Amino acid sequence: MQHFYGWQRNLVRVALAATVLLNAVYAQSEVDQTLDSVQQLNEVQVTSLKMPVKSSYSGMSTQVWAGEDLIPFQTLGLERLLEQMAGLIVQGAQGPKGNPISLYFRGGRSQQLLVVIDGVRISDPNSAGLTFDLRLLDVSQIERIELLKGASSALYGTHAAVGVLSITTKKRDAGTQWGVWTKQSLRQSDQLLDWATQGAQWGMDLQHQMGKWGVMLQTQSLDNRGISALMDTPEADRFQQQQWKISTDYTPNDRTKYRLGVEYSAHESAYDDAYLMQDRDFMYTTDMWRISLQSELTTRKGSWHRSMAWTQISSEDQSDYPGVYKGFNWNSDTYYKTSLSQNHFMLLGLQAGYDVVPDIEEAHVYWYDPYVNWVYAQNKWQINSGVRYNQHQTYGGHWVYHINPSYTVETAQGSLQWMGTLGSSFISPSLFQLYGPFGANRSLRPEESTNAELGVHWKAKKGYSFELHAYQRQVENAVYWDNTAFAYGNDPVNQRVKGGELQFKSVDFRGFSSQMSYAFVDAQGLSGLRIPRHRWTAFAQYKSTREQTWSMSGVWTGKREDMDFTEYTLVDLAPFYTVDFSWTYTSQSAPWQLQLSMRNATNQQFVEQWGYNTLGRMFQAGLFYRLKS
Repeated sequence: MQHFYGWQRNLVRVALAATVLLNAVYAQSEVDQTLDSVQQLNEVQVTSLKMPVKSSYSGMSTQVWAGEDLIPFQTLGLERLLEQMAGLIVQGAQGPKGNPISLYFRGGRSQQLLVVIDGVRISDPNSAGLTFDLRLLDVSQIERIELLKGASSALYGTHAAVGVLSITTKKRDAGTQWGVWTKQSLRQSDQLLDWATQGAQWGMDLQHQMGKWGVMLQTQSLDNRGISALMDTPEADRFQQQQWKISTDYTPNDRTKYRLGVEYSAHESAYDDAYLMQDRDFMYTTDMWRISLQSELTTRKGSWHRSMAWTQISSEDQSDYPGVYKGFNWNSDTYYKTSLSQNHFMLLGLQAGYDVVPDIEEAHVYWYDPYVNWVYAQNKWQINSGVRYNQHQTYGGHWVYHINPSYTVETAQGSLQWMGTLGSSFISPSLFQLYGPFGANRSLRPEESTNAELGVHWKAKKGYSFELHAYQRQVENAVYWDNTAFAYGNDPVNQRVKGGELQFKSVDFRGFSSQMSYAFVDAQGLSGLRIPRHRWTAFAQYKSTREQTWSMSGVWTGKREDMDFTEYTLVDLAPFYTVDFSWTYTSQSAPWQLQLSMRNATNQQFVEQWGYNTLGRMFQAGLFYRLKS
């Protein structure tokens, strides 16, 4: 990718020069920058761009689930919700709780798809793919989920090569209130329904406001007997999880906000020997402590935002290869956003981080990234562009960029927007890959990639929308597991991934709404393992009365290849589909809600991952109660 660097430097110089010129020009203009105008800009749909601009200004494809759209998945689970996003695969979602969870998107894996919670990158530094265990989050805790598609490293830093999964948790409401909920599940076995097979989950929260101060306490617990992780083995592998979180917020005036949170999560998962395909009494336990701090200051011309998080994760593996793994990271993102005029928006930021594995002397790394993002939108043209300089302790400095032009045509029937993306990314190997106990390679080089994309978005005035995108990504120095050397290495062959996504969303008509998506991925070489070339999703919802809502969600996954680790040979996995149903009753006279759902309603038998078990038909019930005063 050296041939990209020459014009990369020129692009950076042009962007910085343009930024300085715009500041000089618009600093002299009388632009209304009152607090009211800033609040008007906050009425936009996309928050993952960090700037208060309309989604049509981004030039990027973004999929959003928020508010009432989340309700059908309160019992179905977060993994079922994420799988409704076009092209996003939650590997392990079809299996019992406790199975390994990985995210696949656009030919990338968890290390190429950045997960951000409340604005802060979150990961486990002592894991191969920096994977954060999404089982530690419950849908009832979430306010909004956004999938920002395409190269986003200029806005979010390392590991945002294929996109950003941004999760916003619920904040405290005004006044005093408390809520409790419980979920029960049973799974259909050969001839009967066995309540004890799956287990139960419960949770509660308490919120209270005292003048300018507020406090919120959340806790939940899950006890799941489950089924065997491996196929053709009878022993149930248990999964248990506990979590509590306390947060306090302080709002001294209308322009300043502070929020401090302390969170503890733990889970205990029984598992089997996946390499020898043997039923074993192995156990994996994880404890996570997280402290987060957020602040916001609104000024006459813009607003300052800062998000910080300290995360400590300790895991113990009780198996034939026992071990204790500890990791710690600190992440901070500080940025200033402002509207230079009605058509110009700018963001200046500094992101920094520190990862460490305390049991290994050399296993620590820090980085700091200054970055700038600029949006111009006027009449039919919009341009979203940005650059970032990543200064890494081990690998030195790297420039990354993105430029996203778009063009909108208004017609009598609706609006048609053409959009494009050109961006680059930089991904440093994890500390586990560099210094871990299994196959570490201290000579690994960072992965670099460039992404190009074209798309079209039609939004009809009648309410429905249609979106089509095609992309191609070139990857150099991809990190992979070398079965011959039994170690991590850099792929000597440059990888190419190409694909496309189609999304359709209908208007809410007499209580009925629907959406569907199709994703095509052509991933050559090692990057194509377990990734289907074709994948369909569908979701439909019908609100029959004020109290009752019915929903159906389905996923069809096409043929793909997997690895048989007993022989280190590739095997073909057959296509499969699953269909889920959910019914929700919300009382209008009392503060309670009842939800009944059915996962894998047609009781399909299939293989999601070679050697691992999958769940059959499963019934779930949830009762939610909330009292406000």
